[in-house]
Amino acid sequence: MAKVGKLKEKVARLKKKLEAGKGTMAAEKSREVHKQIKRAQRRSRNLVKMEARAKKQVAKAAEEKKEEGAAPPASA
Repeated sequence: MAKVGKLKEKVARLKKKLEAGKGTMAAEKSREVHKQIKRAQRRSRNLVKMEARAKKQVAKAAEEKKEEGAAPPASA
């Protein structure tokens, strides 16, 4: 899976490419580069959300485990 930093670098590189070829680039190629930028941005946003969700789940699991360990022993 790609990292957020690499995706942001890719977006920056593609934006630079789009700006550099603005006057000389064919319209079809320009649209394709624009689509690539939007896809990379979407992947980046989704990856950030997934990482946040995973952190939240790990924290919740650790809290539950801590509560289980602190629970008083059952008397029989």
